[in-house]
Amino acid sequence: GEVVYTEKNAHDGAIWCIDLRRPTTEQPNVALVTGSADKTVKFWEVEAQEDDETPMLAHTRTLEMSDDVVAVRYSHSTDSTKRMVFVSSLDSTIKVFFDDTLKFFLSLYGHKLPALAVDSSDDDTILASSGADKTIKIWGLDFGDTHRTLHGHQDSITDLRFVKRTHNFFTASKDGTVRYWDGDRFEQIL
Repeated sequence: GEVVYTEKNAHDGAIWCIDLRRPTTEQPNVALVTGSADKTVKFWEVEAQEDDETPMLAHTRTLEMSDDVVAVRYSHSTDSTKRMVFVSSLDSTIKVFFDDTLKFFLSLYGHKLPALAVDSSDDDTILASSGADKTIKIWGLDFGDTHRTLHGHQDSITDLRFVKRTHNFFTASKDGTVRYWDGDRFEQIL
């Protein structure tokens, strides 16, 4: 229960989000991505120091954005050439980049207020986003088309997570409710 490492001044502004990239055979190190009010997304590798087993963060890349970063998430692909990074910013857009090259892939427009949470299904075919506009949007990751907009919460939706091996997901909101949704039939389950 003790702090073993601290990265001071990781960003120049408030850090709003963090996500973890799990190790694969191609990329054995655990990696982190952070998004900040300083309009950057930073990528970090978790490395063990040679003298002992204490981990430390090594800053590897920075992605400059045009607005404050509200949410950032890795896709679930284990193929490093297909893994994507989803970045939601204060301008109410979600941008999709390829993780290996940081090459821009898609820009998703449609939320009236910033998307506070994003997540993709395990098979990386759909992305769900939820936000301060009280809506959930289901996007296709082939072309960035909006499959459906879902309503149900009475206040900002603060988080969203897919259930493994399904297109079902949970949302949590400032209205005090947790809701369970079917991303294929576009309806609330519970």
